[in-house]
Amino acid sequence: MNAKFILPTCLFGLLLIVGCTGLTGGAVTGKTITCNSPYILVGDACCLDENHNSVCDKDESITECINNDGTCPSSCYATNDNDCTNCPTNQVYSQGTCVTPDCSRNSDCYDGNSCTKDICKNMEQSNAYCSNIAIIPCCGNTICEEVEAYSNCPNDCEKPMPILNIMFENCDTGFDLFNLMGEVTNVYIKLKNIGNAKATNVVLTAYANDEDNVHPDKTKTVGIVMPGDVIEGIKLTVDTLSNTKTTVRVRVTTNEGVGGEIEDSGCVIDKDQITLIGEQIWKLIPFI
Repeated sequence: MNAKFILPTCLFGLLLIVGCTGLTGGAVTGKTITCNSPYILVGDACCLDENHNSVCDKDESITECINNDGTCPSSCYATNDNDCTNCPTNQVYSQGTCVTPDCSRNSDCYDGNSCTKDICKNMEQSNAYCSNIAIIPCCGNTICEEVEAYSNCPNDCEKPMPILNIMFENCDTGFDLFNLMGEVTNVYIKLKNIGNAKATNVVLTAYANDEDNVHPDKTKTVGIVMPGDVIEGIKLTVDTLSNTKTTVRVRVTTNEGVGGEIEDSGCVIDKDQITLIGEQIWKLIPFI
């Protein structure tokens, strides 16, 4: 052999021997490559097969949740694999594990009250908590607020109603020759609307325990009485009997379908002695 080929040939043989004897997971004996468990021979190299399924671990996806293996399969969480930092739904990662905060979205804080704004504070953090902030004004909080009325919020605001205060101012007796009646009793009424709605077609009618004929002035139509209005000196006349103790009562009706009557009070006429009995304040209530 020519001497110039001897040196390269020897160097190539030396490299081949060094490379094979340094094989990971195995050894070369002559022309045979031996792989030590858990390595397996694939082609002309050894690869790791820790689960012994005859497939190189690097060629298959890892699905087992194993601590400290440097991998976090998609099915694993920080609760069962310390290589993971992801957590199940509604949990967040905190200090090496998964914790469940009070909330993870605003809808978790719904309190069933339409008059609160429901907020999840520190969302997606371990210290998340719910905050329910009152909405003011709000129709539905049982408070009739300044911008609300029965027309736009009947749940919070009462329906406006007239409330009439009726008082006997005075009474007297006389003779009505013009209407061909004998003794009559006149009562003078003071009327005030202390409610929060107008009363319409207000009609006052006087009655007496000893009433004889129907006097044309026993009924008076006042018309509309606005809230706060005061009407004085409304004169009503009832045909009554002579030499009899007379008690006069007054009834009021309105166009709102409500009405009422002053009970057990009125103007008592007894032997020319006049007594005014009390003042009645009463709220109109529907007739049933």
